Parts: sequence; C-alpha cells; structure tokens
Amino acid sequence: MSFLEQFPDRATLLESYQSEDSRVPLKVNNHIHTPYSFSAFSSIEEAVRMADEEDVKILGINDFYVTDGHEEFIDQCFKFHIFPLLNFELIGISREDQESGIRVNDPGNPGRTYITGKGLAFPSILQGEQLQKLDRVLKESNKQVAKMIDLLNRWLEFQRVDITLSVKEIMEEHAMDSLRERHVAKALRIKIDEKSQSDDEFYKLLAQSYGGKSSEKQNTVQIPSTPKTGTTPPAVSKVEPKKTIAAVKRKPEQKPKRSTLDVKSAPPGAGFYLNGEYKGRTPLKVPLPYGKYEVRLQHEKYYGWEAQVNLDKPGEIPLHVRLIPED
Repeated sequence: MSFLEQFPDRATLLESYQSEDSRVPLKVNNHIHTPYSFSAFSSIEEAVRMADEEDVKILGINDFYVTDGHEEFIDQCFKFHIFPLLNFELIGISREDQESGIRVNDPGNPGRTYITGKGLAFPSILQGEQLQKLDRVLKESNKQVAKMIDLLNRWLEFQRVDITLSVKEIMEEHAMDSLRERHVAKALRIKIDEKSQSDDEFYKLLAQSYGGKSSEKQNTVQIPSTPKTGTTPPAVSKVEPKKTIAAVKRKPEQKPKRSTLDVKSAPPGAGFYLNGEYKGRTPLKVPLPYGKYEVRLQHEKYYGWEAQVNLDKPGEIPLHVRLIPED
C-alpha cells in the first residue's frame, strides 16, 4: 500500500481549500540530507522535529545515492503531522567539461552536475537491474572517497601530522552506507580536536594539516606514492617544517545592526507574516537585522493589510495598523 493512501483524496483536499484559512501558503523545505548520506542532524527524528518547530508542513528527504531512510522518514513525518516528500540525489562528472572549466550547477566544481529526483514512490518501484545499477554507483562513489582517504593519510604523513584515518573507522563512527567527503573532513577535524589541549594548539595543528595556506594559494606538492612490495622506496628530499605556521585565526564576529519591530493591530489577534513566513499573532515584537521586509496582517472578517517596511535605525520601530472590517 502506498503511504499516500493515508491522506485525504483529491476531492476532499480541494473542498478544504475553499476556506480562507487554508489559503495561507504552507511552509515547505523539500531538500534536506539525513545521516543516511551526510547531515548536520544527528537523526531523522531530530530533523523532522526541528522542521515541526519551524512550522514546516511539507518536508523532503534528499540523500545521496540511497533511499534507505525513506521508511523511517515517513514514520517520523506522520508523527509530527508533516507531509513527507521522498527524493534522492546523484552526482555526475563530465571529464570534458571539467577540463574545459565549464560549470553546470556547482559553482565551485567545473564538470560536476547534481541531479535530484523528486516525489519518489514508496515502497520503491525500482526493478532489479535498476537497483543493481544504483548499488554500483554507490560502491563506486565510496571507492573514490576511500582513495581520497588514502591520499589524505599520505599528505598528513608528509606534513608530519600524527593522525591516520581509516575507511572502517569513518564508516562505523560517522557514516552509514554512503561515504561522503564531508565525513572525512568531520573525522579529521575531530581527531585534530582530540589531539589539541588548547585553541592555539588546535589552530596550529589545523594549519599544519592543511599546509598553512588555503589550498588555492599552495604550490603543487608531489606526495610520494606508496612503493610496491619488494621495491626500494623512492628517495624523498627532507622537507623541514616552517618555523612559523600561519595559524587560522577566528575573526571577531561583527554583530549585525538590529531593530525591533513592534507590531500591533486593531483588533488584536491578527496573524503577522514576515516575507511570507508566519511569525505569530499581534501584539508581538520581532527583533530583526537592518533591511527591507514584506509584512502582512491577516484577521478573520477583516481585509488583509500588506506593506514593505525598511528597518534602518536601532530601537523599537512601531507598526500599528487598524484593520478594516469586510462588508
């Protein structure tokens, strides 16, 4: 049975749309990653719960190469009364575009293309051959990241950083079936943090691990290849570490200039929307950075009110509106 059968049919949904309250646009986020690929969330439950706290009504899972989290995602969405949108994402590389410097839909990586499928069926309708092809893509992607880990280990040895990463450890502690570059970066950062006794030590070791410069400005360094068994390792000139390493320094955060919008309406209890996002009912105060905002007030049996406000000075900015009753 499709999970969609648990929702109202088309006629019922159209009928419910006739009321004024139902015409308020729903908040939608149709593209989040979960721990099944890589995610800032510790679990699917956390992702869906936080979406509910932000009043999101339609939420889309969008993991790389896998649909393994779809069933759990549906269950959590039902728990929080959120409509689950099922998606997944692939990454393709065109060597020709890469060599020509052509950027498709990844500004930082020529030749790389992100392809995402939206509104997938559940249970999956992929056939055996299609599933096998997808499995090969996942294995090939994991293999590429494993090569990256090997290269990174040789780079760390070259930089005299006493840290070694392993595919097994990263898969067990940070990844599930899909091994991503971000898992590697996360594992390295954690290991650097574990070896550091202070912030200064952390930044020095971080800079040493990355060569003390951003990768764009570094001269190309030839990392010695791993010698084959039974052969003499190639001679490598001794590289003395620099006496001073340009440590990464935290820039002092500059707090944005802010105002507080003091929103009141007559009558009170109007719904207040900021750039289309529901913020609550009047009266209320909304702290905001300087800037221009689209605001809207909506109250049952009263005409809606819309305007653009420009916040450019500190303190409370009054927004007091008398709504006009409908005839």
